[in-house]
Amino acid sequence: MWVLLLSTYRYSPLRRCCISRLNSRLVNLTISRKFVIIAAEPESEVEMSILGTLAVIASLTIVVIGLPQQIYKNYRQKSCEGLASSLVYSAFCTYTLWGLYGWTTPDYFLAISQTPGSVITLILVFQLFYYGRNRAQR
Repeated sequence: MWVLLLSTYRYSPLRRCCISRLNSRLVNLTISRKFVIIAAEPESEVEMSILGTLAVIASLTIVVIGLPQQIYKNYRQKSCEGLASSLVYSAFCTYTLWGLYGWTTPDYFLAISQTPGSVITLILVFQLFYYGRNRAQR
C-alpha cells in the first residue's frame, strides 16, 4: 500500500496530476483542512513479485558465492588478514536483523534471502575470533 500525503495549500497542477494518475488504483482518499491523504495499491503484484525474486537471487549470490570463498581463503591461510572485522560484524548484524524481521512479519522473500547470510557471516565472525586468538598466541 502506498500512501501519498499532499498539502492542500496552494493546490498546484502538479498535485492535481498526481491525484488523477492515482485514481485508477485509488483505495482511499481523505481530505482534511490541511492535507490530502491518498492510499493506493501498487500497479501489479507480478511486478513486485519479480522485483522480490531478483532481490532474493542477488542476495543469495553474495551468500552462496562470495562469503564461502572468503571462508575458504581464511581457512587455507589460517588467518583473516586483510578482512575488516567491522565489515563482518556489520554484515552479521544486518543479515540477522533482516532475517528476523522477515520471519516475524511472514515476509519470506526477506527470510529466505537473509537467513543463510546470517549463518555464513556467523562462521566468519567465528573465524575472526579463532584466527585472531591463534595469531596472538604465536
